Amino acid sequence: MSTRVLKKLKGRDDELKTLAALAEQVSSEESDNDIVGTVKTPSNPFALLDDGNSEDDDQEVEQQQSGRENQNVGKIPNGSGAKRKKKKQKKANKDITQPTDVDIEKIAQEISAADHNSVSTGTQKNSKPSKYILTVEHRFLDPDNELKKIFGSRTVMRNTNYRNRNRSRVTKGTWLSTPSPNWPKLTRTGLSMVCVEDTKRHKVFKFDHNKEYQRAQFTFLDAVESSDHNQIAAILASHPYHIDSLLALSEICRVNDDSQTARNLLERALYCMEMSFHPQFNLATGQCRLPYNRPENRCMYLTLYRHMHFIIQRGCARTALELSKVLLNLDPDDDPLCSLLFIDFFALQSGEYEFLVRFFLEWESRKNLSQLPNFAYSIAMAYFEIAQTGDKDFGLADKHLQDALIRFPSVLTQLFEKCSIQPDKKVVNHDFFTTDAVKTSPDGLVLLCQLFVARNFNLWKTPEVLPWLERNVHAVLARVDGKDPEVAKWKQKRKKYQKPPKNIYRYAFVCELPGIMGLLPPEIRLEQILSHDPLPPADTILSYERNERRRRGGDTNTLGLLLNSLMPQYDPNRVPADDEHAGMARAGLHEQFQNLMGAMRDMLGTIQLPPDPEEQEEEFNEEEWD
Repeated sequence: MSTRVLKKLKGRDDELKTLAALAEQVSSEESDNDIVGTVKTPSNPFALLDDGNSEDDDQEVEQQQSGRENQNVGKIPNGSGAKRKKKKQKKANKDITQPTDVDIEKIAQEISAADHNSVSTGTQKNSKPSKYILTVEHRFLDPDNELKKIFGSRTVMRNTNYRNRNRSRVTKGTWLSTPSPNWPKLTRTGLSMVCVEDTKRHKVFKFDHNKEYQRAQFTFLDAVESSDHNQIAAILASHPYHIDSLLALSEICRVNDDSQTARNLLERALYCMEMSFHPQFNLATGQCRLPYNRPENRCMYLTLYRHMHFIIQRGCARTALELSKVLLNLDPDDDPLCSLLFIDFFALQSGEYEFLVRFFLEWESRKNLSQLPNFAYSIAMAYFEIAQTGDKDFGLADKHLQDALIRFPSVLTQLFEKCSIQPDKKVVNHDFFTTDAVKTSPDGLVLLCQLFVARNFNLWKTPEVLPWLERNVHAVLARVDGKDPEVAKWKQKRKKYQKPPKNIYRYAFVCELPGIMGLLPPEIRLEQILSHDPLPPADTILSYERNERRRRGGDTNTLGLLLNSLMPQYDPNRVPADDEHAGMARAGLHEQFQNLMGAMRDMLGTIQLPPDPEEQEEEFNEEEWD
């Protein structure tokens, strides 16, 4: 046995001896008090709860003791008064400090029950409101936490990238990304955030660019127009935290199958923007707005969405759900990237069925979620999963699925095709899911249904879901044959889905789901769409404007492109300066340029190609046959 254990046992023995001695002393004091005939002072059961009046209580005890001594002067033998007084003081202190025979816990329970009854009988104005449905929980924003739950902490901690990210920590915590030691040092990036509007309901913010960041932005726009990737890399060499350059280079790396670098660049952009947040800007509360109509704010949306794209590829659906909450909180009224078209998928994928049901019930009156194909089917799936793990009551799930099939019947055939499922003859031969569904579904509704099927089809081919889907499909066919009024009602409603809003087209371009780009209308497909700013809104608010300059590639004819390559520094649209001599010089140069263009036209007009020998032989043969 070790020395430490022996000392511990010896200490316990000493404590037991001390407690036994104290017990004998207390018993002797009680017997003396009984012989003397002193009356025991009833102790206050609430003395332990009232610490502030302890001095007053001590004074009262002393007064009571002095009074009893005066009453018992004639009964006490001579020479024993001081001794009994000392014993009585010890007894009084013991009554105060040691627990009494009264059950304190029982009294506390009675007090709490009385408080509860008083609150329940009163008004409920002070009751705590329910938590906001889109409140962001920052612990779910880190994909490493979710990976630890899936694969275990040891597996994640063996990863070299995880160790490198957590090797050095910054003083200010970040939610969206974790800085890596090999990133450039974050100093003055020129990016900041200001509050432009403060109301009782929410606060409106925007990113702000200083002069240096604006010059880098202009250089980036020149590089985009020239389609030169090397220029974008050169911008990052001098401005390592220029957001649009990081986004553009990340997209280039993703197209070239370098996902690790692409993800690293996106996380660096998120880190820069998060470190530039305003002190009052809070992602979690849902009361901070970042309008999309300001060009400086759009990079935040695109970075978050592309970061979420990489997160879901790693299997972190719970983290992707939290990021979709962040996107929807930034601008819930306009919803620039249509978070309502994919938040249901992440909720189902992560098993957050209760959240999806509550979100549907709270936002149905605000956004008419039941009129979107994805929510019409996903809410039925949520009720089915809840019933599957609960009381097995599929009434609500059947009702919502039948409503979805009646409202959007074209989804069923697309699901069967995507999941490689062969439907039975009754479904194939019925016009409701085939001919009528195609005729009554305009292009806008076809795009919405295809967006839902392309993302959610994997959830609908599980062995548990297919029998439930088949049972309700046959129930819907029975309702169609029985002339249910809902069928005719939604047949007319489907024709109103003609032209979807611009944010749906923007989401269709950004999501890059298979088979979606071909469903866009020609005016969208033929429009020049920039990856760093896809389909900007019409109500754009510019904080600063780019200087007038000639844009490379602006001329559409071949001659203009050739002259631009010969004289890249000359701009025929440049406004002359106020100086008279400079204006005359530019006028002469402009005239020379026009003369050069005329000479080039004459030269091109007189150029004749030499005859092709094969063509001459063919002509000769034709003359012979004639």
